[in-house]
Amino acid sequence: AALLAAPDAKTAHGQAPAGGGVTVVLSKTLNRVLVMDAGLPAQPGGKVYEAWLITGTDAPRSAGVLAPAADGGLVVADGVGSADHLAVSLEQAGGSPSGTPTEVLMSMPVPA
Repeated sequence: AALLAAPDAKTAHGQAPAGGGVTVVLSKTLNRVLVMDAGLPAQPGGKVYEAWLITGTDAPRSAGVLAPAADGGLVVADGVGSADHLAVSLEQAGGSPSGTPTEVLMSMPVPA
């Protein structure tokens, strides 16, 4: 709730080429981001969506797995730092085994 009420909270929507996308709420002051499923295609069995924070050409950092829910999954993560992009990948249950995205579905600039 603090994230949504933060004075510097910014919201953006990113569209996935395969349909649907994510809604992102970000506060640099709180150093926190919320990523919410906004109609992404249903995951195949044993797969999950994982969100990633990207800063320039640095390696992506996992923001966490979008918890599955009937009305759309979401994840809230700390450590936004100076991230300038967010990506969503399709991973095996539990998240990426290598710590890097394997099947990127979409990427978008973070709200500024």
